[in-house]
Amino acid sequence: NNPKYWDDLFEDGDTHNVVLDNHYYQAWDSESGTVESVCQKYKDHMAMLSGHKYEVWVGEWSLATDTCAFWLDNFNDSKSPRTDTCDWVECPKPYMPAPHGVDMDRTAHMQGPYGTNLLDVARYGMCPIDSAKYSVEDLYKIGQCVLEAYNSTLDAHIMWTYRNELEPRWSYEWAFDAGWLKPQRNETEEQAE
Repeated sequence: NNPKYWDDLFEDGDTHNVVLDNHYYQAWDSESGTVESVCQKYKDHMAMLSGHKYEVWVGEWSLATDTCAFWLDNFNDSKSPRTDTCDWVECPKPYMPAPHGVDMDRTAHMQGPYGTNLLDVARYGMCPIDSAKYSVEDLYKIGQCVLEAYNSTLDAHIMWTYRNELEPRWSYEWAFDAGWLKPQRNETEEQAE
């Protein structure tokens, strides 16, 4: 839905404490193309979100451009039409010791729960992660264009999630440490110094 649909919900001047929260993920978008086309999609989405009488936040986003991350589609069975080629890593061990931490069956062909999309389920102790379609340099460029688009348009944005043990494109901490999300200073911060 175009967020302009929501503009008539409240009278002008009656928007105190009203926020339009938008969740934008390219992981479920049509097949991702070049870095430039990924960045253009973010810019186009931000253009659609601009010009509201409400504060606009993107309450969830990630750097993922495919649906390979472990259980991403299958837990809620979104039946994604994507046919991405995923990379695979050894699934993490339980954090808690026995009997509380129960490991998966690492000999099983498929480890559930899973739905109809069998793209991102554990197999033989291996978990899917995003494909290696984009290089580290590409991910830096995507990260910078995302931050530029969001910081120039939105009142706030929150990456989902802070930490992910397998997938850096879903982990703010990992993406920040890798340099993909280099903080950008705004003019107000520079003037304060």
